[in-house]
Amino acid sequence: MAPLNPDDTRVDVGPLGRVTREEVLSGIRRLAHEADSENVRLRAWELMGRDIGMFRDAQDDGGATVIRLTPELNAAAGSQGDRSNDDD
Repeated sequence: MAPLNPDDTRVDVGPLGRVTREEVLSGIRRLAHEADSENVRLRAWELMGRDIGMFRDAQDDGGATVIRLTPELNAAAGSQGDRSNDDD
């Protein structure tokens, strides 16, 4: 959803009103550290990683979304015996 005014960094999110990107990221950071559910914490960390460009989405020939790690994460995963790139 785009801001209503190009000079306004807030986005209208319906009944919640208008929020800034920083407010959203702040909430995600809080969940990453404080959520009771491990799945919620993991998803929050994933979203923060996506925000800083750690993951890139690409489409394979079958139309499914493939998540490719940045070179830094590939190197780290390789040092832990990661087998996710066997089909590349």
